[in-house]
Amino acid sequence: MEPARLHAVPDDGGDILEYMSAWTDNHLRIVARPSVRKEYPRHVQRFDGFMRDRGRSRFVAETERADIEAWRDHFMNGTKAGGEPYAPSSVRIYTAAIVSFYRWLHEDLEVIDANPADGIKLPTVTARVMDIPTRETIEAVLATTKANTRHGGHRARGYCWECFKNKRDRALFDFLIDTGTRESGVAELLTENVNLTHPDGAHAIVVLKGGNEHRAELSEEAVKSFLRYRAVRAQHPQASSPRWWLGKKGPLSASGLLQMVKRRAADAGVVLNVHDFRRYANHAMAEAGLSEEYRMTLLGWKDPTMARRYGQQSAGKRAREAFRAAGLRDQG
Repeated sequence: MEPARLHAVPDDGGDILEYMSAWTDNHLRIVARPSVRKEYPRHVQRFDGFMRDRGRSRFVAETERADIEAWRDHFMNGTKAGGEPYAPSSVRIYTAAIVSFYRWLHEDLEVIDANPADGIKLPTVTARVMDIPTRETIEAVLATTKANTRHGGHRARGYCWECFKNKRDRALFDFLIDTGTRESGVAELLTENVNLTHPDGAHAIVVLKGGNEHRAELSEEAVKSFLRYRAVRAQHPQASSPRWWLGKKGPLSASGLLQMVKRRAADAGVVLNVHDFRRYANHAMAEAGLSEEYRMTLLGWKDPTMARRYGQQSAGKRAREAFRAAGLRDQG
């Protein structure tokens, strides 16, 4: 592949977005993993908007250390639109993108005399105790998809949104329970990649965080709900969409999936998010006696670090259950 040409540098030193294009094409494209190539430029674009909104110069030579610290602290001390604080791990990525960008400008391109990001401290990410959803919690959420939607006339019309939504959401939950797939992989699932009759077992091909494809295995329960969903999907106005999961007006987005899970959890009176299903899937597999190697294969982990981290959470849950069952304080 022919190397991308460096974008022309204007006489006035160049603004953030001008250099961002060169950084993306000539540096990240070569040295960064796929997830970084996708995410880092987006955060630099956001930083450019941040500088504009604060009335600061967007020329790279005029960026100051205080600007980058203000960017970091904006997320460290602020909240999302819904009032939820930003996770330290996310703020670390937002900040690391800007640090990497200005390091490249200073050390590789040599277009700025001093690196304003030099010595910027990234937020510390500490291990948190994460609860694994109980089977009762999962069942409570599944129960919300069994609402009675039998009402006169909808069969004559051939399509009923409420009936469609219940069958879709049940299939979505079964998919999450079986595979623990991230929201982006779920939302971007293609119809052509869903195989319910493969001789080696029903499965779906999903795209992982790094861009690699992964075969996600489906249980008999998931196959049943997928078949029910496929039947109502065929009557959806957007049935011709290549995307497997459909919303009311078109393909279901990752954001739409997050909102759906949040809404169903609220209806069930529990707290649950999409990532909780990843912990639950690993725990269920460990409970069934599947080895770390098997869990890595089934959940799409290439590095045992994640399997061990989730395995520790699962082991902790089993240890707590054993502690309570032992009734140590009752023995005398």
